[in-house]
Amino acid sequence: MAGINPSLTGYMLRVGLGLALLALAGGGIVFFHRRRAPRSVKGAVGVLASLPLGRDVLFIVRLGPEVFALATGNSGTRVISRWPYEEWKRFGDENSSP
Repeated sequence: MAGINPSLTGYMLRVGLGLALLALAGGGIVFFHRRRAPRSVKGAVGVLASLPLGRDVLFIVRLGPEVFALATGNSGTRVISRWPYEEWKRFGDENSSP
């Protein structure tokens, strides 16, 4: 029985070292992927706001030069209203001034 313990200990050390190396490699991949990926997408499509309303959700979405208010739920998606993006920005700027 004395011969089994050193081989079991060596095996456990090798498994532990292998798992540690895999964890370090995975952490490195995640870290470098986040550094290379853009933080925010600047483009013609983006969610400006969302609000849960019971089982439905209200989304304010920018699609190119227009902003849409969309209601989504079990019954599907409905367009509630739409505005030009410049008007949406101007309205937001008026609310932010004291």
